[in-house]
Amino acid sequence: MEQTYVHWLKRFIHFHKLRPPREVGVAKVKSFLNSLSVNRHCSVNTQRIVLNVLVCLYKRFYFNIRFSQKSNTVTFQLFRARKRLEPSSQS
Repeated sequence: MEQTYVHWLKRFIHFHKLRPPREVGVAKVKSFLNSLSVNRHCSVNTQRIVLNVLVCLYKRFYFNIRFSQKSNTVTFQLFRARKRLEPSSQS
């Protein structure tokens, strides 16, 4: 679990061109989460893990983003996988 958190923190920091997380605002957090959905097609579960990583980071170390306040609520687009069609069985 710890390796997963470190992995996603590194990706978050590299996504924002090595800017420290304390300098990254709500809009940048949203853009990272949206890019996972739109560009990387990450599953909903992966996105939830990443969101938990970021919540943990900001709650424990930085207080400029509060994930529970309405003015700074972090919302993002979840990836919806296309339903796969089952192959039709031809007799």
